[in-house]
Amino acid sequence: MYAEAELLDDRRFADWLALLADDVRYLVPLRVNRPRKDLGTPPAVQSAHMEDDKHGLGVRVKRLLTGLAWSEDPPSMIRHLIANVRVRPDAGDDEFSVRSNFIIYVSRLAGEETLFAGERHDVLRRVPDERVFELVRRRVVLDQSTLSAINFNLFF
Repeated sequence: MYAEAELLDDRRFADWLALLADDVRYLVPLRVNRPRKDLGTPPAVQSAHMEDDKHGLGVRVKRLLTGLAWSEDPPSMIRHLIANVRVRPDAGDDEFSVRSNFIIYVSRLAGEETLFAGERHDVLRRVPDERVFELVRRRVVLDQSTLSAINFNLFF
């Protein structure tokens, strides 16, 4: 978890993509504030800030690396703080459910600062014959229902 944060903070996106399983699902759903009486009923339509597979994430990375992403010129300075990591074995011997809390600080231009906070729900799979894990699924639960970010060019 910490090595992944370092790759993202250092903008080593190609190395980060290598950590993802070919069948990865990456979801950042919208967070909706609802009255207590409606909490038991799921919303009719589930929208997302991000819902990608490995190809979609690769397209996002490629765009950031072109130097033509005007909202990333100059590039944002990003710091991932990962905490409260909880690991549980999944049904198979090679998969683990991992929950972690995060705060992500983004700074770009003078006065342009954003904080993201929330929880990640991940599934990691042990890669056979290697001592590494790949990310199979990530669902990001943001604490904010309204994002104050000027752009949304980051990975959680």
